[in-house]
Amino acid sequence: MRKYVFKSLGKAVFWFFFLLLVGLLQLSIAFLYSLVFAKGVFNLEAFFIDGFFLFFCISTVCSISYEYFLENDHNGNKYSNFVIVLVVCSVVLFSMWMYTTMFANKNLDLSKRNPNFFITQMVILIVSCLLTFGLKTVIYYNQYIKELRRGNL
Repeated sequence: MRKYVFKSLGKAVFWFFFLLLVGLLQLSIAFLYSLVFAKGVFNLEAFFIDGFFLFFCISTVCSISYEYFLENDHNGNKYSNFVIVLVVCSVVLFSMWMYTTMFANKNLDLSKRNPNFFITQMVILIVSCLLTFGLKTVIYYNQYIKELRRGNL
């Protein structure tokens, strides 16, 4: 069984880096464009103000939680399912609240907004990444267990 845990972790790591590569491609393209055409002027603050990272968090958390609840048989621990739903809802609600705050104060620069503005977005991003990585590992592990029960592995 330990072998399948490590296989699940390996597949989840690969999937997670692929998600980051595709999900943050817009950021990479904007950075390269600023190096080549804008003489090195890259404004990361604009990505925070426009809600790029918040949208990335909401889309990854919602898609992985949908996949988790679609693939899982839910016969396990009901408390862990409750915690997963609670974390998913809190990430989405905090992201919406943060984006609403940014939209309402669009004319202010980042330093005059909430002093914990950057930290709050980074916490949302980190929690989203940990949740998606953890749920994807569980999904892959459950797939291995199903295949073992069928006798295919």
